[in-house]
Amino acid sequence: MRVPLRLVVLLLAFCCARAGFSQSTVTSTVSTPGDGRIAEWMYGEHIPAVSGLPFSAKVELELVNQLQDGTLITHKTYNLDARDHLGRTRNEARNWINPVEGAEPRLTRIELYDPSTRTRTNLFPLTKTARQWTVGSPVTTAAPSTQTVSKENIGSDSIEGLPVRGVRISQTYPPGALGNDRPLTIVTESWYSEDLKINLLTKRTDPRYGVQTVRVTELARQEPDAALFAISDEYKLFKETVQPPPAQGSGEPDGALDNNEEEEPGLP
Repeated sequence: MRVPLRLVVLLLAFCCARAGFSQSTVTSTVSTPGDGRIAEWMYGEHIPAVSGLPFSAKVELELVNQLQDGTLITHKTYNLDARDHLGRTRNEARNWINPVEGAEPRLTRIELYDPSTRTRTNLFPLTKTARQWTVGSPVTTAAPSTQTVSKENIGSDSIEGLPVRGVRISQTYPPGALGNDRPLTIVTESWYSEDLKINLLTKRTDPRYGVQTVRVTELARQEPDAALFAISDEYKLFKETVQPPPAQGSGEPDGALDNNEEEEPGLP
């Protein structure tokens, strides 16, 4: 029996449609940060998981970029961060403040880290979901680098009533390293507090992005509320198992967001 050509075409179209609607499985991986990398972007404050030095603070972030025509673009926001006496840390991430509305910046993520269990948890307030995994110990590897890095001590000062020491790091990439046709230099100035083991002020000047500033304000050196480091019942928790990628530094995890990671305290 001959099958009409039109019927064959219809059958082929139906099979293709079924294939288009077939279910697929996507496996996502979670990369755990490792020490020793020089950040390309600063998302907030780097808080090592150090016990016995509790604090809470408002961390102000600012990005200023001047375009070639002279237009100045400025973005600002802030995070509320904390560390308790056990070394547990809390880092926030918020949207930029809308200068027209002037409303509070929307909280998009909270990252918790518990050094006693090496557990990292990301809370997403907008979806009321949480992802949690145990941080492993990355294998230390030597990372090839085309940049030239120089360090300069720039003195001492006081911020938020605490003594700080300043360091200036200059990273120079030769032509072609980043697609650049001439040497490109990124300068990062950081003011480090030995009392809290954190930078109280970091200023990064990058020709590609402008000037980024991370400043610790409203510092309170006391034990923060324990609820800040807990997962609320309103969150749906997803526990994940991950394999840490090779690291370029010591591999010791800490409580910081995946940014502004340092080879030694205060030196990005």
